[in-house]
Amino acid sequence: MDRRCRTAVWPLAILLVQVVLVGGWLGATGRLQPRTVNDTAGYDAFPWQSWKTALSYYRTPAYPAFLRVCRVFAHDHRHVPAAHFALYSAAVFVLYLGIGRITANYPAACVGASILLYSRILHGYVYNVATDSVAAAVGIAVCGLALWRVAGGGVVVVSCLALAVMTGWLIRPAYLFLVLVAPALTWLLHPLRSDAATRSRWGEVALVAALSTGPLAAYSLLRYCVVERFGVVSYGGHAQIGICGQFLEEADLPRLSADLQPVARLALENLSSETFPKHRFDGEPRLHYSRMEERFDAVIWYEFVPAARQLLGDSSLEVDGALRRLSAALIRLHPERYAVWIAKATRQAAKKVLWDFADNPVTLALLIAAIPIVCGPKFLKRVLPSTAASPSRIMLVVATTYLVLNLMFIIPVCPPLGRFTDAAAVLLAAPLALWLYGQVRAWPMAAPG
Repeated sequence: MDRRCRTAVWPLAILLVQVVLVGGWLGATGRLQPRTVNDTAGYDAFPWQSWKTALSYYRTPAYPAFLRVCRVFAHDHRHVPAAHFALYSAAVFVLYLGIGRITANYPAACVGASILLYSRILHGYVYNVATDSVAAAVGIAVCGLALWRVAGGGVVVVSCLALAVMTGWLIRPAYLFLVLVAPALTWLLHPLRSDAATRSRWGEVALVAALSTGPLAAYSLLRYCVVERFGVVSYGGHAQIGICGQFLEEADLPRLSADLQPVARLALENLSSETFPKHRFDGEPRLHYSRMEERFDAVIWYEFVPAARQLLGDSSLEVDGALRRLSAALIRLHPERYAVWIAKATRQAAKKVLWDFADNPVTLALLIAAIPIVCGPKFLKRVLPSTAASPSRIMLVVATTYLVLNLMFIIPVCPPLGRFTDAAAVLLAAPLALWLYGQVRAWPMAAPG
């Protein structure tokens, strides 16, 4: 076995050993025992009877199909967490290959991929019978395949990239941001291509964008033909009314269109009824962030959805359409309140990402390890003159692009809850781990100086 082969095989073996050890740890600590959550029943009840019922449903079909496959081996959810972990581990291997291809540095690729095995989105959500960890796995795979494509991957790689992007939004509609991630990374990392001088940057971006958006357009058109709704799923109105519905007040009723006034009036009656839950921050101002976050679910399921169902029936298409139009109308009536929400939710997302990064024992250890290096007398001398596209810098581009685009799709319609920010920040530890690895590797060479 030649040296080049050994440098690729040993990091792969180390990564595989970590997967086995992490899997053993998850099993030993009970994290491979399934736990149902509020969303589980909705996935289990997916209506497979016909195209119309399936495409009318408020959930996309990929995760319910995944649960059906798991039920082939057991009638309950006992194998679901293990399947989550298997898919997540496969995505980590794809990222390893992507980093290795673009950097030609497989030991570094092992470091960058390994750190994802200790993420909060895996250890905190793998046992939930919901989309959190498996959707994050698809997002990781998209980034790995995008790196592989930039490094010179051919038809098979770009086809797998398009398939992974499609799988992401079929699992969780919020992962529509992957449609932007793939072309964005293609554009940002194009200079790293060996044939960058002769290969059109715009041509590459156009190809990846077309392959990412084509399935989305086709699926949306299929839904339009079958259920007369263009889009991935009829659920966006449910989510957004949880935010925008909190702007509604009595004086807004005459300013709404005639078809929306009955829903809004009945929603206000539900808000003042005894059945509406009480919350800790009810006494705070209307735009207080904690008040809006705590009331989000109650506003949807106790205020607006019952009102819409009472007037429109149980059709999720009709209910979601009405809530979507009402949300848009309330944004037009109160643009300043919506702008305040965007600003406060963005601040909250940044706080959550930073706090959760430091709260994870593994990433906290990385931060502590970085302190003596950053405080060292030769730190700036080593860092500032370097302009090379190191593995840590490549992954910093990938991680920040992924984080920002992910949160851009969450914040306008939903509070940045922990399960969303954990998923968005899943790659954020990789640049730090790679940077520390590079610093340690540089010590022997810097010692004589």
